[in-house]
Amino acid sequence: MFENKFVSDGKESPVYTNKRGWRYSVSEEIGYNEEYDKVAVYSVKYHKAGKWDLHSARDMAEPRYTRAEAENDLRIYAERRGLTLVG
Repeated sequence: MFENKFVSDGKESPVYTNKRGWRYSVSEEIGYNEEYDKVAVYSVKYHKAGKWDLHSARDMAEPRYTRAEAENDLRIYAERRGLTLVG
């Protein structure tokens, strides 16, 4: 039996938006490490204006094991795509 090592940090990510109103942020999910333990992973996700379905941001599909790494990915993604910080 595997021990559940997933722990939510409950923090909010910065939110960026594009000209179409799509919002980009870091999403916390359940993933697995090399020992196949459940762990928290973070990745850049977006949702379209007026919708709640989350999608992985293009070029940023690889989840990270720390929020700081994923937020750095988000910052870089926002700079490349010309996104605006909204919160």
